[in-house]
Amino acid sequence: MFFKPPCRPNRSRKGGYKDTEREDANGLLTPWKLLTEGAKAYGATLSAEQEAAFRRYYQLLLEWNRKVNLTRITGDREVVLKHFLDSLTYLVGIPPAWHSQAIRLIDVGSGAGLPGIPLLLARPNWSGVLLEATRKKVEFLDMAIRELGLTSRAQTHWGRSEEASKTDKGRYDLVAARAVADLETLVSWTFQFLRPGGRLIVSKGPRGVEEAEAASGTIRKTGGSEPVLIPLDLPEGAGTRILVVIEKREKGKVNLSTSG
Repeated sequence: MFFKPPCRPNRSRKGGYKDTEREDANGLLTPWKLLTEGAKAYGATLSAEQEAAFRRYYQLLLEWNRKVNLTRITGDREVVLKHFLDSLTYLVGIPPAWHSQAIRLIDVGSGAGLPGIPLLLARPNWSGVLLEATRKKVEFLDMAIRELGLTSRAQTHWGRSEEASKTDKGRYDLVAARAVADLETLVSWTFQFLRPGGRLIVSKGPRGVEEAEAASGTIRKTGGSEPVLIPLDLPEGAGTRILVVIEKREKGKVNLSTSG
């Protein structure tokens, strides 16, 4: 297990004139400029069309959150920071070549579509599956896929990872998970999804180091590499993450290069 240097997005500039398209009355980046600037720090340059898709996704979250418990975070700034940019941090843990390749991902315990939908919006050449066990959330995900124009690249799977991985083995380059379970459990449930050379990337809080140590035996047994731990600070003090990156060994060869 080893650490990569921390990744810290650039903060809004101080002083000088105010650009009202970029900054609010307090001199902070507006939520949507915060999204585009933060995305750049994680390796994604968003077009105006992609930014508009994120805005629409936010509207859909608010609309459906009235009838389905999708998120406790509803303010635009908080959603951008703690959902959208938090999801895009996963780009730091991938090989540089994957940014331009046709990568297939599975988002385990997708919930409101996080991190899967932001990753698919930011990477138009990627495709994937949003795996979710709660039927009402799957209904939201199906609707969001249609509304965001992702029907050719994304689909849902209603079920649990420990069951789905038995019949969907070796099909994915990337398994992405957020607050689903502890790392050892996630490795046990999801590693079968990966093709050789694929990666499991999990976003953790301060317990990420402890969980990586506890999962070391299971990681070795399932053919995983030594975990790479990447500390990440979200903009504006919105939180610190530890990105845990584990590669599925390919004939004993592991190449854990990352974008960070």
